[in-house]
Amino acid sequence: MPRRYETNHDRDTLSYVRLARIARGMSQRDLEEASQITHVGISHIESGRSKNPHIGTKRLLAEALEYDVEDLFPKAGPSPSKELRALARKETKR
Repeated sequence: MPRRYETNHDRDTLSYVRLARIARGMSQRDLEEASQITHVGISHIESGRSKNPHIGTKRLLAEALEYDVEDLFPKAGPSPSKELRALARKETKR
């Protein structure tokens, strides 16, 4: 049975930002430029060091990555898109 995430602080949940960034062919620097979030901030979000990003930060990242906030941060709403779930499954098989 797949693991259910308890909070949006979970490192695995936050990695949807990384998966979306990679799916868009973007580096952290590219995402920094598109979102106006520093690459350090992006790194902290992707690694789980940033426990609860501000909603404004979530919106900027979602807009830059062309995803809904709920796809990148699943506990903010419904489960992530099929595309991101498929990417997550691929990553865990590596």
